[in-house]
This record gives sequence, C-alpha cells and structure tokens, in this order.
Amino acid sequence: KKKKKKKKKKKKSLDFLITNNPIHCNRPKAYFTDAWQVFDFCIVTLSLLDLYVLRSINFHATTLRAFRVFRIFRAFRTFRLLHKFEFLRLLLDLVLESIAEVAWLTVILLIFMFMFATLGMSLFGTSISRLDNPRGKWKFDTLFSAMMSVFILITGDAWDSMLYDAVDATGRGAIIYFIVVICFGTYIVMNLFMAVLISHLRVDNTQEKFLLEDCVTYAKELRMQKHSNGDSLTKSECLMRLVMKLERVEYLMKHRQNQREGKHSRDKSKLEGISFGIFTPTNAFRRKVHALVTHRAFDICVDLIILLNCGFLAADEPKTDKYNRQLFFIADIIFTTIFATEMLLKIIALGCFPQNFCGKRKWKKVSDDEAMARWTWKAHEVIMRLTPIRDVFSSQGPMLAIEAIESNDGYQLVHAVGMGEQNYRILFKDSEFVTAYLWCDIDKGVWREWNKLTTGDKKGDDNKNGASGNINGNINGNINGNSNDNSNDDENNNGNEHGDEQTDKLRDVCTSFDMSDYHHNAYLESNWNRLDASVVCIAVIGVGFPQISFLKSLRAFRPFRIMVRIDQIKVVIGALMRAIPAILTTMLFCILFWFVLAILGMGWWSDKFNTCIVPDTNANANANANATASIDPSIALTWDKQTCLTNHLEWRSSTYNFDNVFQSLHTLFIISSRSNWNDIMYQAIESSGKGRAPRADHHPLAALYFIIVMILCSFFSLNLIVSVLVDNFNRIKAEKDGSAFQTEAQREWVKNHSLLRRIALKPNATPPKQKLRKLCFMLVEHSKFEPVVVILLLFNALTMACQHYQQSHQWEQVLSTFDAVFVVLFAIEALIKIIAHGFR
Repeated sequence: KKKKKKKKKKKKSLDFLITNNPIHCNRPKAYFTDAWQVFDFCIVTLSLLDLYVLRSINFHATTLRAFRVFRIFRAFRTFRLLHKFEFLRLLLDLVLESIAEVAWLTVILLIFMFMFATLGMSLFGTSISRLDNPRGKWKFDTLFSAMMSVFILITGDAWDSMLYDAVDATGRGAIIYFIVVICFGTYIVMNLFMAVLISHLRVDNTQEKFLLEDCVTYAKELRMQKHSNGDSLTKSECLMRLVMKLERVEYLMKHRQNQREGKHSRDKSKLEGISFGIFTPTNAFRRKVHALVTHRAFDICVDLIILLNCGFLAADEPKTDKYNRQLFFIADIIFTTIFATEMLLKIIALGCFPQNFCGKRKWKKVSDDEAMARWTWKAHEVIMRLTPIRDVFSSQGPMLAIEAIESNDGYQLVHAVGMGEQNYRILFKDSEFVTAYLWCDIDKGVWREWNKLTTGDKKGDDNKNGASGNINGNINGNINGNSNDNSNDDENNNGNEHGDEQTDKLRDVCTSFDMSDYHHNAYLESNWNRLDASVVCIAVIGVGFPQISFLKSLRAFRPFRIMVRIDQIKVVIGALMRAIPAILTTMLFCILFWFVLAILGMGWWSDKFNTCIVPDTNANANANANATASIDPSIALTWDKQTCLTNHLEWRSSTYNFDNVFQSLHTLFIISSRSNWNDIMYQAIESSGKGRAPRADHHPLAALYFIIVMILCSFFSLNLIVSVLVDNFNRIKAEKDGSAFQTEAQREWVKNHSLLRRIALKPNATPPKQKLRKLCFMLVEHSKFEPVVVILLLFNALTMACQHYQQSHQWEQVLSTFDAVFVVLFAIEALIKIIAHGFR
C-alpha cells in the first residue's frame, strides 16, 4: 500500500508574501477564486441572457418575462466601490461577518410572524375584511395577508388603526393580542438587530483588520520596484522594507493618541506667529491685547452681551411695529459691532491663521517608502554614534524612522523610535546631522535637546572623555565627532538676531507634538473659534444687507455662541463632532444599498402608481366643472387612464412613487421611517400596469420587496448608523477614562470621590440618651419596621387604584377613609423617625 503524504499548509509569513506573490507565480490566478469576479460573472451572464435570449421570447405568453428584472441587478456592481475606501471596506467586512447572525434573526422573525399570523387568523379571520368602513387594507383572511399584517404591527405603523378595526370586529379582547405582538416584536426582536451590529462593530481595528491585505498589496509593489541602476529589489530588501512598514503602522496607531493628548496639553497662552504681518510675539501692543482677551472678566462681559443679544432676538417678533423694528435694527448693529470688535482683538492677540503663508521655509511630509528606509539607516547610524557602548545593546537597539519631513531650504527632521521605546527627533541639514532631541516626558510631551558624545569605543574611555549631556547646547553645533574646521568662523559671524529667530523656529518644529511649524494657538486653528467667526461674519453681512431675509434669519444661530463657551457643552459637542465623520461615512455606505433598491423599485413600479383623481371644482372653473363634480371619487379610482381623461378628470401620480431615482429614494426614506409605509406597499400590490386602474390583490408578492426594504433600510441601515455612533462614543469614553461628557476637572473629582467612597467606613448609629427618643430609635431600627412601612405603601397604592369612573357615593367615602388612615400612619412614621434621629 502506498503511504498517503500529508499536505502541509504554508504559513502566511512575511517571506511567503514576498516569494509567493501572484505576479511572479508560474500560473496565473484563477478567475473564479475571487468572490467579486464570481459576482461579476453572474451579473454579466444574466445581462447577456436578457439582451440576446429573452428578447426573442413572447413575454406575454410565458413566465420567463419575470427574468427581465435581473438586468436591474447590474446596479449591485456599485458595491465594488467599497474596496476603494478603508472605512467603507471595514463596514462591508463587518456586515459580512454579521450576515449569519442577521440571517438567524430573520428566521426568528419569520417564525414569530408565522405564530402570531396563525393566531390572528383564528381570532379575527374574515371579520376585519367584512367591516363596512375599515381604516386600512390589512386583513387576516390568508396566511400571507396575516403575516403581512403582523409585520406591519411589528414596525409600529398604523397599529392603532388596526387595533380599532379588530376591536370593532371582535371586541375588546383583541387588545391583548396587539399588546403582546408589539411588546415582543417591536421592543425585543427588532432591537436584537442593533445588538448584533454593536457586538460586531469595532471601528478602531480598521488597520489591524486589513493589515494582511495591505501587506499583500505592498508586497506586489515592492516586487515591481527597481533601483536607480535598473536592478530589482532583492528578497532581503523587500523583507526588510515590509517589516519596517508593519512596525511603522503599528507604532503610528499607538502614537496618534499621544499626539491628541499633546495638542490638548500644550501651552494655550503662548504667543505664536506674526499677527497681521506686523505684530510679533514681542510687540507691546499685542501683549496688552493678549492680556485683555485672556482675562476672565473679558469672557464674562462677552457672555453677558451674548445673553442680552439673545433677549433682543426673542423680543423681535414678526408683528413688531415699524418704530420698534428700527430700535431692534439699531440694537442689532450695536451687538454686531461689539462681536466684530471682540473677534478683531482676538485675531490681533492670537494671530489669524495657523500657517504662516509669508514664511520662506515650507515643510513637506516624506511619504516615499524608499526615502523612509534611507532615513531609518541614517537615524540608526546617528543614535549609535551618540550612544555609549554600554547602552547600545542594553537600551537602544536598531532605530526605525516613523515620520519624516523636509523643508525647501535643505532641513530634514526624522522621528525615530528604538527597541527600548525611546523616541528621538533628529535634525539634518542637507543629510548631515545637526542635533537630536529626546522625548523626556511622555505624559506632557516634553522634548529636550540630547547631545551625548563619545570619542572612544572602550568602556574605560567613558570616564576620560565623558558622555556630556548638553541639554542646552547650540542647535547649530557640530557634534559629528570630528574637530571643527574653519567654517565655524563664518557661522559665528552670522550669529545675529535673524539667526536666533531661525534657530527658535527650528527648535519649535523639532519639539512640537506633530512635527509642524503651525501656530496651534492661532484664532482660526480652533474649531470653536471658526464657528464663532462664522456666526459673526454672517451677522456683519446681515447688517450690511438688511433686505436679504435669509441672512436675517441666520441670527438664530447667535445663541450657539454661548453654548460653545461652557466646558461641559463643549465636551458633548466635541464628542459628537468626532463621531460625525464615521456617521457620514456609514451613511454613504447605506446610500449604496438604498440606491440599488431605488433602481429596483423604478424597474418594477415606474409610472404605475397613477390613479384617476377628481379635480377641485374651485380651482378648475371651466365648462366641465359641473360634470366632474357629480362623479364619485371612489368610482373614479376604478377607471383606467383613457376613461379618466375622457371624463375630463386628472390622471395623477401618487405623492410617493418610483417614477425616477430621486422619487424612489424619497419613497424608500418614508418606508424606512415607518410612517404609513403600508399604504405604499398596498399601492404596489394593487398596481396593474401603466395606464391601468389598480386592482385589489393583483401582485401580492410585491410585498416581499417592501419587507426586504424595511429590513435593509430600517432595521439594518439605520441601526448601523446608531451602532457606529454608539461605538464612537464608547471609544471616546475609553480615551477619557470612562466618560465622554466630563471636563478634566470633573473626571479628576469623580476618580477621587470613587476612591474615597471605596475606603470610607460607615459608623454605627449611637442611640440617644433620652428615654422617649431611645424608645423611638429602637422602634425605627427594628428589622421589621421597614417591611411594615412597605406593606402599608402597597395597600395605599391598591386603594388609590380602586378609584373608577361613576363610582358610588358609599365607595367614595370608603376610599376617603382609607386615604385619611394612610396619611395619619405615614405622618406618625415621619414623626417617630424625626424623634429618633433628630432634624440634622
């Protein structure tokens, strides 16, 4: 017997990504191994079938006519766009992961609908459909119609009308059926969809989720890259770059939080940049203005003026007479002038723009991977030269360039990290080392100049030559380990004020939290100031053009200025603003579903939601007005288009229809909001064709489309948006120690209070010395005292519930007696507790 050889699966290591790249495989990649290509093949096959086969068949005589709808499914190819965007790709992956659980939830929903549909058929049967004037078209005659009625109940649409129809048909006992369906269906089964989505949604793991896929793509690019001499990259070079890419991505994911904390913990009172191009940070006038706008009294005065302005806005009503309107206009000019002056003073003190447009030095981020690899080796070489021999292998290790920026005048700044988690900022001039900075305080984001020199390789040379920690060394000092040449004389001659200013600018870039020369304290750097400035500018334009009513109506946004000045409100709005990008991206993801469903609705019901309408005789005073007034509108609804126009009536489309893509999206939104969507569904069921009158139960299977729309658009899409919002708020709470709605001081207080509450000891109560108080104290502290009080409270609640409409006089006296008794008992309880424990 031949021994069967076991096949070993190849591990997807970094070496596997390089050597087994699809570009360099001997045989091409199979077409049907990609799920998207299989999807495209099915869509193209159906399109060819529709184009060349089904056209030659008499569709009026065969059931193959229904297959023509498959051409509409070509719209599903738009989902391939999701792989072009990272967040949309994440959402698609999460949706695919949750499909299995959502499918089982759908099965549970169908079972629930089947159970209560059969129960509704046995309870109501044909009694609702036999009503003279039913409030809707729902019924329980057949299993399908009963399941549709139960589904309408679950969505909460027109459930009260269906309830009244059931009560009119069978009696008040039907109320129990509807309460059970709504409670279990709406509040339990439907909310499970959101629970499933929240359990799968982890937006923070975006890069980790698709790291392997990105590595495969990057490995393909590496195999196609070549050196300047035309040679391809070797396998070891590709592996090294791939390793550095992975480590760089992982470190940046952790480093973003430190950058956010560094932005919030910076010195916000520091003067930066040149305001209006003339006011430097050392200007005396600018310093005085800065002291004014940062004073606490200045903010209090502005807040009071904003509140006073809100009062004037509330008093300015549309029915105000002409004289008072002029007074309000003058007050509006005064308030606008004050707010514009406030904004001008803040711009003078803080500067307007975060970026200096007039500066000669411009920084650009290095994005080329080959350049990052080169700066990694240079950073490693510099740190190894500056580090004593005894610390090379114990703490430093190899360097990795995380970020790098270059200026137009030859400066390069590299952020490197070592194996010991040491962070360095290394400054180069034309690729020659200038100085290095060490991250000393991670919590506060403090960088200090780090020039540690060694001239010998032996340990004994350390004491002789020294490892001088020159923290305050000159940024232009030459610390390459070589002797200074004659060029230093020229540098010393240029050590003027301009050189000092350039040195300070370079130092600011090297020690900034985001490696930039932005003025983060500038007025327009803050989103709150941008919002404030927008409101002020709109107010100025509104005063200049009072005849434009639209600008005048925008004054309603002025009270928003007082909201952004309260720290607690700013925290809440800030958390919401941080969640808005994810919400907008999720809405774009959901719109793709809606767009495809809208195209399907257009293909099936375009120009089929038209009915014959009797026009208004008051609006159409013509010769046929008297004739049309005598036509019964219910009879006109049964006419087709030709009969309708012959009788001089209007063949009008319904308010919600599928005539074009915009109307289809509007209709889908109405359906997803669960507002009278059953009327639209029954219109589709009764549609019989273009120009034809609606017929009852003509296409009952059309209800399946609306069930799918309700599940995808309402239960799934809208809950997905809510899930993303909840996930973002949970992430913000985790970043802020469990709360997204507290300031820094409030979080510190809560932490200390929680700690004190854990270790606090509750002392035992000491009985009083007086006999009466001691007796009351022993009674109150008895173990059966509180249970007796609770029983009395329950009996009091029962007696209060016994009151009813048209009760007898004797029963009213009995309830009044019980009420008086309980009031006396509760008063005695309070008196005993006061005597026992005292007032304080």
